[in-house]
Amino acid sequence: MLRLNFLTGWLEDVRHHPSPCRDKRPQQAEIEQAVLCSIDLPAETEEASQSFCDYLFAGDSLQKAFKGQESLKISTHLLIDRQGMLTQYVSFYQRAWYAVLCDFNEHEHYENESISIGLMGLEGKPYAYGQYERLVQVMKTLMHYFNKINLTSVRNHAFVTNPKKGNKQGELFDWNEFKQVFDHY
Repeated sequence: MLRLNFLTGWLEDVRHHPSPCRDKRPQQAEIEQAVLCSIDLPAETEEASQSFCDYLFAGDSLQKAFKGQESLKISTHLLIDRQGMLTQYVSFYQRAWYAVLCDFNEHEHYENESISIGLMGLEGKPYAYGQYERLVQVMKTLMHYFNKINLTSVRNHAFVTNPKKGNKQGELFDWNEFKQVFDHY
């Protein structure tokens, strides 16, 4: 299990890359769910993918490379890269801006009451086993520190964006594999 610094809301002994794309949670908000966000990158970007995500979540100039996305401000609390390395971008005590691409007005509800976990994917490739192992470690940590989070409160970002549209984001995430690793860990 990972250790949480109670004063700051940052995990200890993981890579930190603080994002400005965040704000305070409402005072009454309770963290009660985890939302898995697929960060699907073109396969040819695998070598530069960590840098890409650091720029993306830092609101830096790399966003300007994407036409029409210059004002996009997004972040995630955590990112698990293809090798299982964990980076924290936002304190758990703050709200990460991951649901801004939602199609309906509930996005603030999810951001207020959840911790977002990005999983770095590559187009058409399944997630790596090490990512499932790290995700289980993260989930067991969150379940320990935030008593309202449990396996039934884990959501796929596709559910958050619009469950009726059949969003394909994260379709390569293997829930059975996740549960097997969870039971084994």
